[in-house]
Amino acid sequence: MKVRGNDFSVLEKYGFNKIDKEEALSNDDHISARFEYEYNLGHSRRGQFYSYLVDKEGMFHVYASKPDGSGDSLLMDNLLIVLYEEGIISE
Repeated sequence: MKVRGNDFSVLEKYGFNKIDKEEALSNDDHISARFEYEYNLGHSRRGQFYSYLVDKEGMFHVYASKPDGSGDSLLMDNLLIVLYEEGIISE
């Protein structure tokens, strides 16, 4: 899925945060530093974090951090459906 148009700031009204690339790099978070926006989906009880990431072309990625040795499942948020229905993103 992809953001329609070039104004990604519209995502902020849906809970996405603009990624501060300098801060991400200073925290050795080289994955986040490659993207423009992030939406935190949550985390498992063992510390694995799940996010939607949006790249500079507006494409959506699902990210899961490395678990600490065990994993868990996470019910996915319906946010992408809402963004699609409101015309913010396309297939």
